[in-house]
Amino acid sequence: MASPPVASPPMTLVVYHQYLDYRNSHGTLAQT
Repeated sequence: MASPPVASPPMTLVVYHQYLDYRNSHGTLAQT
């Protein structure tokens, strides 16, 4: 999962950012 689709609704971007924050919280390297 490199990056979310461009045609995704805003809600998908919110979930994607929450996913990155989740990985960050667990000390995992979050690749953007």
